[in-house]
Amino acid sequence: GSQPYYQHYYEIEDCKGYELGVKLNVRVGEIFDATSAIVAAEETTVEFIPDGPDLSGHGSLADSSSILNATNNHTNGTYLVNYTVGKIGFVLATVDVERVVESKYPNDGRTLWHSEHHNVTDSPHPARAVRGLMVSGSMSGFGTEDGAAARVELPVIITPRDSRGNHAALRPGDASRYRLSVSPEHRAEVTTQPAPDGVGNLVASWTGKSPGDVTVSIKLDGVDVPGSPKTVNILVNPLYMNINPLLSRASGPALTGSYAGQKTGYTIELVTDSGAGFPASADYEWNGVDPCVVGSAARGFVQVKLDNEPLGAGPSGDASILDNCNGSYSVSLTQTKAGTRLFQTLIGPEEDNPNFKAGVPRGIGPVVSASGVVDAGLVDVVVYSGPTATAVVEWLGHAKAGNGYVGDKIEVMIYPEDAYGNRIDYHVFPRDGLGVAVDVNAVGTDVFTLTRLTDTSRPGPATYHFYGEYVPTEAGKYTFTVHFNAQDGRYETVGKPQTMDIAASTASVETSVVSGDGVAKAKTGVLSWFRVELFDRGGNAAGRGDYIAPQDKPFLPEHPRPGGVPTIVEARLVPFGKEYAQGRVASVHYDDEHDVYIGSYNATESGRSSLVVLLYGEQIKMGPDYLGTDVTVGDASTGACTATGESIGVGKVPVVAGSQTSVTVHARDVFGNALTSGGSVFDLLARPAKKTGGGDADDPTQWTVDDASPVYLSPPELEDRGDGTYLSEFVPTVAGTYLAIVTRGGSAIEGSPFLFTVVPGTISAAHCTLECVDGEE
Repeated sequence: GSQPYYQHYYEIEDCKGYELGVKLNVRVGEIFDATSAIVAAEETTVEFIPDGPDLSGHGSLADSSSILNATNNHTNGTYLVNYTVGKIGFVLATVDVERVVESKYPNDGRTLWHSEHHNVTDSPHPARAVRGLMVSGSMSGFGTEDGAAARVELPVIITPRDSRGNHAALRPGDASRYRLSVSPEHRAEVTTQPAPDGVGNLVASWTGKSPGDVTVSIKLDGVDVPGSPKTVNILVNPLYMNINPLLSRASGPALTGSYAGQKTGYTIELVTDSGAGFPASADYEWNGVDPCVVGSAARGFVQVKLDNEPLGAGPSGDASILDNCNGSYSVSLTQTKAGTRLFQTLIGPEEDNPNFKAGVPRGIGPVVSASGVVDAGLVDVVVYSGPTATAVVEWLGHAKAGNGYVGDKIEVMIYPEDAYGNRIDYHVFPRDGLGVAVDVNAVGTDVFTLTRLTDTSRPGPATYHFYGEYVPTEAGKYTFTVHFNAQDGRYETVGKPQTMDIAASTASVETSVVSGDGVAKAKTGVLSWFRVELFDRGGNAAGRGDYIAPQDKPFLPEHPRPGGVPTIVEARLVPFGKEYAQGRVASVHYDDEHDVYIGSYNATESGRSSLVVLLYGEQIKMGPDYLGTDVTVGDASTGACTATGESIGVGKVPVVAGSQTSVTVHARDVFGNALTSGGSVFDLLARPAKKTGGGDADDPTQWTVDDASPVYLSPPELEDRGDGTYLSEFVPTVAGTYLAIVTRGGSAIEGSPFLFTVVPGTISAAHCTLECVDGEE
């Protein structure tokens, strides 16, 4: 049954509370998989405890709601489930939560309720409901049944019971609270008082002296237990040749335990009422008509059950019961199922034998089973797993998909099994060399890290399985092989190897490489090239770098290209002293054939610069040898070259005839950067000019060469000074307006032609003239 409990949290917005539903069932029996009987817990309550008890690993006593070993160590918010179970077994719990939410109807403010239902958990491991406290007892055994023979010690089995009739737990001193008595004294006597039998019961015994009725009484604290007193009848049996189940014996290695795959067995010895062995087979008449053959199959007087199934009918491998024809039988079998197994050895019935009731077979030997079922012939044995023969392998996550990235966790669960499908307990065969071999690119090897996990969810020996993990540090082709060592030393593999393609992880600014001629030097006006190879932290080639590991994303700057596409690689040439945004943008594209980024830029400013390459918005480290990019001026560009002089250009002054003047040409690249070396050839011509336009007289475009003028200036050639400048010095002697024309390869430099003026110098008597004109005096 279950009882829902409501706890409201009004301080949580819109949340009006949680309804907790708890359902508890008991799977009856002290061996989990020995029964499928399910009964509900008798009472379940849930209460809110500010500082709740720690219930981990604890169950409750049958017939009790007390919690075992509880300690108050929980913080506020704990719910305590109190329950009462009426049967011994395993408690199976299911918890669900219904979240109740309140809202208001917008039109009229009515309160609306709705719920969200969640199944929180099913108990992954059943909790034991152990034996409760003893309040009474029950009695059974040969000493409480009719048909016993005189002079044979007869056992009385006392089973302690709780208030609901379950097999109860015995506490120290409980045995002394019981008392066995028989009467009359001349017909029977007590031989032993109740004492623990080691499996939770008490055993007492009495012996009959003569035939007749005997009253058997068991008292607890002076009060008869249910069924006591009881009258039983002792029969006359002067020959004592009847087979006695109580005195018969079963012994051998199969009853003490084995492992799956082990051939084992035990012997059954028939004993008579006299205590002597039965001299012949119990399956044949003594008339000799059908003689017993030693080693032949038993005909049914002896029966063996394994886990309530006739031997050979269940998972017990090859099994046989052979008749030795001397009152003994040999049982052999190969166990195939690991865990706690229950043997029951039965004999009979036998006609006219009062030791058997109404044709019902009886168990032989003492009661030694811990199963909770009171009957003779029951023996619990532990069957351990055999040696590892294979394994169930579950590849998880990336391994299951068959691909991943460097740094990903490759995970596997391995469940080793013996040849019969039993999980391995490593009790009899403690070592198998289980492992996962890693082959990296067919040239390297590595191993998984395996963690052994324990499974105690079922009775019997704990079994083990393994969680394995491996983190690849190298990109490429991986092959994972699960292997173990067989008992004969052979190296065995499990199934087909698992293969994976491991790609590089997030490209790293620490390991990626920028190279090429355009890294260390460049020329203005000349296209410079570089290449960017992306590598992850482990040095694996990362290709385009379009994969970013989830753990790296939070640490990378937001740096998308227009349209939201993540920027992988970008670059700029940034002159020293300037910001990245002021640098010259480089063109970057990915070369699919060579798996590298190719970058190019055209420097426009000479001097020292930095080539800044960004990966995901972070600068790739260029290495300690990189001191910057040395940008030199490129080839001269005629249209960008300039000329200066005191008589030309801005601020010019007229040249006095007879005085020296000069023209200096400055070689420049296409971006106007001054060359610092020579090697170019410039031509300088000076011609008289005449004004042809109506514009500003200082504007050279308003003047043209006066081809009719007899005056001719011939300046000397421009001298290459080796520093990117070219000089011509000359002395004009004829006053006038001139055009100075500077060309390179027939093309004019910037500003050419230049206008300059020559004015007369001081009066020279030697050059003065006298001219007479007709008609003047």
